[in-house]
Amino acid sequence: MSNKAEATKKQKSALLLPVGVLLVAGILLLIGQPGALNIAFFEEMGKTVFAHLPMIVAIIVAIALAVDDHGTVVLSAVLGYFVLNKGVQTINDASNMGIVAGIIAGIVAGLLYNKYKNAQLPTWLAFFGGKRFVPIVTAFTCIILALIFGYAWVPLKGLF
Repeated sequence: MSNKAEATKKQKSALLLPVGVLLVAGILLLIGQPGALNIAFFEEMGKTVFAHLPMIVAIIVAIALAVDDHGTVVLSAVLGYFVLNKGVQTINDASNMGIVAGIIAGIVAGLLYNKYKNAQLPTWLAFFGGKRFVPIVTAFTCIILALIFGYAWVPLKGLF
């Protein structure tokens, strides 16, 4: 199988992960409903999964785009999501990018991981080179995106 076919297969399987996550969260919510077993413990767990869905999507998109499996891309996606989401909300309280922030952070983390995973820095910065550089560059990229979307998100959202 060619590298392109393997990459496509990996992306498809990674993008199916949210289906399983949503299924589990839905079952937990159902168990907690008053019409079912009425166990608040399970309902709260299901709500928590849905509340963190944008971050889960960021992780899944980053994994799908990364050329190899490494925890750095996951860390970068989560960090990017936190920076982007909080940055946008700090600029404009009315802005809630939701799952779009997760998709953007995942794309940024996946693409930057592929580009910078073998980055060589000067000797005095060598510790931050390679895969350690990816979360740093992802955070700074998401800061720039937060500045853009912080001012542009409400007008952009109004177009849809």
